[in-house]
Amino acid sequence: MTRPFFSYNPLGADSLRGFKREVNRWVGEATQAGERFFGPAGSPRIELSETENELMILVELPGLLPTDFQVELEDSRLHLHGEKPRPLLPSQQLRIDERRYGAFERSIQLPFAPALADIRARFEHGVLSIRVQKKITPRQVVPVQSQVGTAEPSVTEYTETSRASTEQPSVPGGLG
Repeated sequence: MTRPFFSYNPLGADSLRGFKREVNRWVGEATQAGERFFGPAGSPRIELSETENELMILVELPGLLPTDFQVELEDSRLHLHGEKPRPLLPSQQLRIDERRYGAFERSIQLPFAPALADIRARFEHGVLSIRVQKKITPRQVVPVQSQVGTAEPSVTEYTETSRASTEQPSVPGGLG
């Protein structure tokens, strides 16, 4: 006797297990697809915006306290790491578990390397806001040293007064 490839018995235990297995497969595939579009699993979601004077980073950290995470600066990279504890009492039994707990980490590459004094962070209502001030430096002229003569001052010695002292005054008639 041949068995069909798939049999459906609405009242049978085998069909319920198969249905559960199929739903779990679908959920797993959807989770993987969501991670591709919404960021790595377990990492907090961020929003990065920029104005002329600053970068603004918003990080969603619902259910956490400021002692549950840490923000570190390394060159032009901000690192956020911490742990979201599971608030489960020993007498509780989970029926559905869709929330994420445990360790998390997120690294954000900044377009420049800020000084620590230029960063302000505030945590309020489960959202961490980080403001990074941009240092706007005025355009500066870089003096260029010449290798042609030995009488030229070095770059560190080169000032307007030393430049004026090396110039010869012009004498009318070309005598000099």
